[in-house]
Amino acid sequence: ERAGFPVAYPILCAAFMSCGRLGLLRRGMSALTRHMESHEPTIPYEIAWVDNNSGAEALDVYREFQIERVSLYRANYGATHGMNSLLFGLCSRSRYALTLEEDWEWD
Repeated sequence: ERAGFPVAYPILCAAFMSCGRLGLLRRGMSALTRHMESHEPTIPYEIAWVDNNSGAEALDVYREFQIERVSLYRANYGATHGMNSLLFGLCSRSRYALTLEEDWEWD
């Protein structure tokens, strides 16, 4: 659970991009949320996610996590399109963007 969800005025946008591998995405989003809530509680952050055709299970991920901004595509438009969508669209409210891949995890 995120204490300040939804964030009205984020400073940081945690920007995820995925194509399949939703199990890894879940682990990465969980790790990010744990870290931010435990170690960075004063930083207002939002989560943005672009998914390139992971199928119906992507909706389950969206329902599981508190995500402010999301684009779920039914085709794989590639990494460049996904990154542009994140940085110039979904994360445009935040001063900083932290780009993350679905297979990045930390403790």
